[in-house]
Amino acid sequence: MRFRHILPFIALMLCASLAMAQKITYSEPERDDYKTTEFEIVGRVSGNILVYKADRGEYNISVYDNGMQLLDRVKLDFLPKKLISVDFVSYPEFSYMIYQFQRKDAVYSFVGRVNGKGQFMEAPLMIDSTRIGFYSKENKIYSVETSEDKNRILIYKINQDKEDNNVFYTFLYDSSFNLINNSRVSLPMAGKKQFLNNFNLNNDGDLFFTKLERGSGRITS
Repeated sequence: MRFRHILPFIALMLCASLAMAQKITYSEPERDDYKTTEFEIVGRVSGNILVYKADRGEYNISVYDNGMQLLDRVKLDFLPKKLISVDFVSYPEFSYMIYQFQRKDAVYSFVGRVNGKGQFMEAPLMIDSTRIGFYSKENKIYSVETSEDKNRILIYKINQDKEDNNVFYTFLYDSSFNLINNSRVSLPMAGKKQFLNNFNLNNDGDLFFTKLERGSGRITS
């Protein structure tokens, strides 16, 4: 008798799992997609799905509909040939593209707005620049953190010229990319024994992180 009661229960569980199954839709590879192509999903903007693609100095945004059918492939040929890093912060009607690149002895941070067609809505604006004093193929200076509600965006750099001191330079923006505050803060460090990790930005625009010490197990924040 117990076995007969279990069978309907198993059947109900199977029906429930089938009802909760998700539909997976994927796109076909494009003609210009290669094994070396790097992808980043920008998100859904104005009803379309945007995917950023980079390959050997060529940058594009592929625009897909809800069925992952390709609508357009927008070439970003105005970008520098070598980007150090790219970050996207997406909203329902547009996405910010925050990128940095090196030109001679300086690293530049820029931001631009991308619409649902994968097009820049206006010319990108420079956020900041840093002289690094020597030529390097790649030298990441700036980092980006976004609050959970996306109402605060922080671009910051850390000067580590001296082992016993880290100097933060921060640029805090709202969701319309209006500058709220910029600051310079020093943080004493115990040389190479200590390092920073786990950066997070809260909805008030406060930056949190952990300071770790190698070999001691000590963590401060």
